[in-house]
Amino acid sequence: MPFTGFNEADRHGGQPKGPEGGGKAEMTFRDTSGGRERLMTTAEVARWLEISPRTVCLWAELQEIPGFKLGHQWRFRERDIRQWLEKRSQPNPGSDYK
Repeated sequence: MPFTGFNEADRHGGQPKGPEGGGKAEMTFRDTSGGRERLMTTAEVARWLEISPRTVCLWAELQEIPGFKLGHQWRFRERDIRQWLEKRSQPNPGSDYK
């Protein structure tokens, strides 16, 4: 989905929705179909996954977790992280996991 710009009202107002909690404004971007997607920071993903922000950055650098750089900072689409978690929670065929 190509980036088409931030929605100022979403970025500077309203209550955040999703796993991060708190009273901060959320950052979203509009896709070409006019939909909005929530972007999460490294700190938000780290809180959600209960890991350190440095681990989130390392995983992003190694492409272990879906994310992208926006300037010098990593950003993560909430939908992509949810899908990544869902995929990781499913056992691999042939594994010893039951």
